[in-house]
Order: sequence, then structure tokens, then C-alpha cells
Amino acid sequence: MSFPLKWSVLAKIQNLKAVKSSYFWLFFVPVMAKMFANLEDSVNVTAFNHTFNLNLGLPFSWKIFYFSALFFAAANLLFLARCFSLIKDHKSFSDFLDQGKDHGQLSYYAYEVDLSLKDIGYESFDNQPYEFQFENKYLSKPFWILFNHLNSKRKGWRWTCSILYLIAFTLISIIIFQNFMEVMRFIY
Repeated sequence: MSFPLKWSVLAKIQNLKAVKSSYFWLFFVPVMAKMFANLEDSVNVTAFNHTFNLNLGLPFSWKIFYFSALFFAAANLLFLARCFSLIKDHKSFSDFLDQGKDHGQLSYYAYEVDLSLKDIGYESFDNQPYEFQFENKYLSKPFWILFNHLNSKRKGWRWTCSILYLIAFTLISIIIFQNFMEVMRFIY
């Protein structure tokens, strides 16, 4: 995988449920951290005439988790603001057709970036009968030309978005590693 990531790859990352939930964690983590900060690290609980020591201390840092959510949210917002509509709206040409879109919508996507359908290879249909020109199955080639053209544009924004996601995933990896080490320490 090359850096910066293409918009289509960033779209796949942005659509992950765990990544989309980052907005929730931005608000939830500070509340939970504040609640756990006021508790003792361990509490004795009596159940069925036995006393158990319940460890309430968490093996990971709330700060790392919060900053991970913050970087995910920033990357998501940047993606939504700077990615092209065609790529945000469609994963493939079949997805484009499944949504009932046609040459008019493809023309809009091209116009959005100051191109025309002729700029993306649609001129070859000019000499064909009107009905032929607007059959959706003949939009595949212009769709992919435009999609691939846009997929590598706005390199600086793709760099920024890629780096934000990389930082967020790195922070989550640290938390996963910390939890793994805590479990290993507890087992052994």
C-alpha cells in the first residue's frame, strides 16, 4: 500500500464501524475517566458468603484512548470535507447504477471538478443514436476514468488524512498491546 492512501482506501477506513464510532468516544471517554478517577483501584465485594477483591484499575490510559478517538474524528471530518463526492458516494460503477444514477449524475460529478463528460472519454458516443448515448451500461468507462482521476487528486489532503488515521490506529494498537501485556501479567 502506498502513501498517501487513495481516496477510495480512505473511504473504506472511514466506513469502518469502529472508526465511525469515534465521535461517541470523544464524549464518552472524558465522562468515564472522570467517574473512574474517583474510585479506588480495588474494592472488596461479598457475594455468596465469599469476599472477592475486584480490581477497578484499568490497564490502559484514558488519555491515549481519547486521543485515538480525536485523531479518528479529525480524519473522518477531513475526509468528509475534502474527498470528492463521487468517491464518497460510490464504491464502484455497479454501486452507482444500483442507486439509480445515470449520465446526468456522472456529468454533475465531473462538473463538480470543472470537467465535462467529454473530458473523461464520453465524446466517443456523440455519433451514436440518442438512445445509445444514454444507456447506463455505456457509462462504465467514463465512470472509471473520472473515479480514477479523482482518486489520486488533492495529495496534500490525502497525506493529512492518511497520517491522522495512522496516528489513531497506532494509539489504538498501544492500548491493545497494553491490555495484552496486562492479561499476560495476570495469567503468569
